[in-house]
Amino acid sequence: MDPVLARMAENLRGRYGKHLHQILFFGSRARGDALPESDYDCLLVFDAVTPSLKADLSRLASEWLLEKSIVFSCVALSESDLSRLRYEPFVQNAYREGIAA
Repeated sequence: MDPVLARMAENLRGRYGKHLHQILFFGSRARGDALPESDYDCLLVFDAVTPSLKADLSRLASEWLLEKSIVFSCVALSESDLSRLRYEPFVQNAYREGIAA
């Protein structure tokens, strides 16, 4: 696994603890065919997704961009959202090519 992905997963687990059930990196970084300017795509599964969680993820993405020049694109889903959307092409593709962290 890309060392940046591993550090990102560690940071996410530390920040969200037991509320974060799954981290799945997908896209070019996970596949290993990223360009230097490629973003880091991530599907995060939480027990619940609230407006305050979405705001915090947005702040985190801004921090990583400003401090580390990392473009972090994430989709946050609750367990119930994931269950409902599991057959959507986006979710299926993320699981097909993704790397669980």
